[in-house]
Amino acid sequence: MQMQYMIRHFGEMGVLEAKEGPEDIDWMPKRLYVENLTETKRAELEEAYKLFQESYGKLGPTDRALHKAGWFSEEQRNEFATIKRRGN
Repeated sequence: MQMQYMIRHFGEMGVLEAKEGPEDIDWMPKRLYVENLTETKRAELEEAYKLFQESYGKLGPTDRALHKAGWFSEEQRNEFATIKRRGN
């Protein structure tokens, strides 16, 4: 199923690139793999961010704290917390 999704959406997928990790966060790996977004996905994210900014004033304290930390949602933050670091 995952492979079929990948085939159907191949043109929308970005390319993974290795980037140096931040030096001021000791628990982060020295090298991070990030997606270089396609123009289509970049435009979709920009539109989603505009909508988010429009609704920011209506957010409660928890959602405002998540936004200030750089997360789109509590779900996104919790998903990140479950990712295992390589080599540990």
